[in-house]
Amino acid sequence: MMNELLVWMSVRGEGSLPSFRSMVNRLAPQRGSGIARHRIAQWHLSQLGHAEFGEAAGGGWRIAPTVLAAGDPRQSARAVLCGARTPDIVSQLLSHAGTMVSAAPQDQAPETVSITGSLPGELISLSHDCSIPVQWNAPLAILGSATTPAETRLTPKELPVGNGWTVSRFSKSGLTWVPSRLQEAQQAARGLFQFKSDYGSETVLKEGGETFAVDPLLGKYRILTKRNRPIHFDAASTTLSVPVTCRPPALVERALVVCSGRLPAVRDGWLIYSSVSAYVAEAAAALLDQRLH
Repeated sequence: MMNELLVWMSVRGEGSLPSFRSMVNRLAPQRGSGIARHRIAQWHLSQLGHAEFGEAAGGGWRIAPTVLAAGDPRQSARAVLCGARTPDIVSQLLSHAGTMVSAAPQDQAPETVSITGSLPGELISLSHDCSIPVQWNAPLAILGSATTPAETRLTPKELPVGNGWTVSRFSKSGLTWVPSRLQEAQQAARGLFQFKSDYGSETVLKEGGETFAVDPLLGKYRILTKRNRPIHFDAASTTLSVPVTCRPPALVERALVVCSGRLPAVRDGWLIYSSVSAYVAEAAAALLDQRLH
């Protein structure tokens, strides 16, 4: 379904969120409860660098330009195909690259199309032959466009009031949500709180005694310090891992995903990103004001 969805988006170029939702439901009708399929598709396509949604796309969706997203040319001649993808684009790659191109399926996402050469010059030649640009150091370029959590401007917000809210606080020591109360949120000078009801949820950050609306992914890294150490990096396996409860903000995760063209594996409560080089891991950790370990 996701391959067909990506082709449809590539042909149309852009559209409204209702049109996207309608196409997802047409290709894979929702069955049962749980997270809506179109929301999962939207998140995965965004993290894989295929499309932008919402504010980043003028309120709707927009396909990203086709690009061969590569790492440091001094270390690797490998790239993944990101952005618009039509049968003609894939056919061109196959006809010019042959065995350099491989495709691998992944769950709830378009298949990964990878190009692996022995020398960076092979990627450059392929780029010229297929008229598809190579973006060297793509993960670093994405990180370079991200704002640090500490520098992100937040919108002031009043704490939710009234009955029917279940309140949780994010524990820095346990790296998880723990039960809390409205009174604790009211009295806290600093902390991240989540309010849930039958009608939805709201996440608020207390900072300097003031209250702000915040994306929970960003809010967590706004309160975490280097001593909390949520980011693990294994240089031998080139994998970067974070607890599921400490998923990175969207652009940071996109940079980590583009390293391999694969969504993170989920194992024993951890998100595991593959093919992450040491310099990308260090840059991601520095952006989040964290320490690798």
